[in-house]
Amino acid sequence: MAGWTLAPGYQHLAADFGSLDAVFALQGERLTSDPLSEVVRA
Repeated sequence: MAGWTLAPGYQHLAADFGSLDAVFALQGERLTSDPLSEVVRA
């Protein structure tokens, strides 16, 4: 997946989820982690 668009109801989250770069730059408390996924509480 090279990218995505947010549904109209989620445009207020564009700063955090509007691009792949933004998603991978999220920082916060790591809740879980495994080789395929990571859950972070911002």
